[in-house]
Amino acid sequence: AGILSTGCDGYDAYTATSLTSLSPPQPESNVHTTLSTITDEQAVEPIHSSLEDSYLLPDEHLVDAGYPTSENLVNSKTKYNIEIIGPVRSDPSWHSISSTRI
Repeated sequence: AGILSTGCDGYDAYTATSLTSLSPPQPESNVHTTLSTITDEQAVEPIHSSLEDSYLLPDEHLVDAGYPTSENLVNSKTKYNIEIIGPVRSDPSWHSISSTRI
C-alpha cells in the first residue's frame, strides 16, 4: 500500500493504493480529500475508516514521517489491525538538542 499527498488551492488529496490477493493481483485505490489545514496525522483515522467501509483494509500502511504518532500507531493496530510502517518523528524540543540534560 502506498500513500501520496498533494496539496493545492487549500485542499489536500490522499490516495491509498493496495494490491488484492487475487491472481493476478488487482490494484485498488481510495482517495481522501481534506482542507489543507488538516495535518497528515489527522488524516489517518478517516483514511482507515474509508478503507474499512470499502473492505480494502491493508495489513500494513506505509507512510512518511507526517503520519506516525503514538495514538495512530496504537489505534490503527487495535481498531483496524493495520500496522503503520514509517519513520518516527524526531523530537524537536530543546531537551533533545541541549548538550546538558536536566
